Amino acid sequence: MGPDGITTTNFVDKEPHFVAKKPVRQALSNRISHFEGPKEAFYFNFFLFLLFQWFENIYILSFVIPITAGRFGIE
Repeated sequence: MGPDGITTTNFVDKEPHFVAKKPVRQALSNRISHFEGPKEAFYFNFFLFLLFQWFENIYILSFVIPITAGRFGIE
């Protein structure tokens, strides 16, 4: 019985639900900082930052290079 006299069921989750998921970079850096020291976590976070920057630059260049090449008549 619950505190108000109503029988409670086991359908209620005991675990808290996370409304918003953490970004991948933050989640991975939190995971590695849990196992290792803060210096390793910093380096790993910095490596992920550079990796994401590189992917972002490649993504942008994949649009920019064909457009500029087309303007100069290069195919």
